[in-house]
Amino acid sequence: MKEWHYLLTVIDSFVYDKDLEEIVFDNTEKSLEAKKLYNDILKEYNFQNDENEKWAFDIALDCVRKMRDED
Repeated sequence: MKEWHYLLTVIDSFVYDKDLEEIVFDNTEKSLEAKKLYNDILKEYNFQNDENEKWAFDIALDCVRKMRDED
């Protein structure tokens, strides 16, 4: 799970789209790195094959993205 820490370096590239109910990426330079990290984790933990696990992961990313630095 240590690889998940790398997501924090690109966390602002992720946005949870409530209509699509999934993570979408912004159009910045970091979004390419963010997409790769995100997809690598989905594959490694087999989230892409389990809709509920992927959804929970996406929600968790959005929660972390919205946290204050102090939290």
